[in-house]
Amino acid sequence: MNKLFGVVTLVSIFVLVSCNKRENELKEIYAASVEMDSVLRTNEVLSVKQRVMAEDLVQEYMEFANNYPEDSLAPQFIFKSAMLFHFIPFYDKELEALEMLAERYPESEYAPQALVTAARVSEENLNNIDKSIQYLQQLKDKYPESPYATNIDLQMEYAGDDEALLDAIMEKNGIDLDSLLEAADSVDAMKK
Repeated sequence: MNKLFGVVTLVSIFVLVSCNKRENELKEIYAASVEMDSVLRTNEVLSVKQRVMAEDLVQEYMEFANNYPEDSLAPQFIFKSAMLFHFIPFYDKELEALEMLAERYPESEYAPQALVTAARVSEENLNNIDKSIQYLQQLKDKYPESPYATNIDLQMEYAGDDEALLDAIMEKNGIDLDSLLEAADSVDAMKK
């Protein structure tokens, strides 16, 4: 009986310490993220010191995600890591984080967003249209009902040509730029 009580006591202590450890990690992460958010709101380009802060926060996010892979915050923290890599800018590491998120947490609300973000980074920042199309194809295959998959075939067809994509979407929806501009002018005329 005393052994059973001792085992239960040890397990209870372990659980409490583990919960406290997680809560302490979250407090540190939230404090660092508030500071980093403040920096990102006021700076388009990060200084060396701010880049180090961002890298440290990425490390905290990733450690949390690795230590608590079943935690509902893990996919969010991986996504935030990717966004910080974008600001540093470490685009290859950003893609690695986005791919990790999509693979580890395919049911997460962040998974389709990770794929479309990876496509955008591949196209706009790395000029790798083929890689961008691969991410868009994954999005189409895995998340066809996602809002990010709207006009996905057109996105793949016109990858790398934003103007042609806009024209194709407008044509598909029966929108003419001239009539759209005229409508805006008439609304402005009504306000006067």
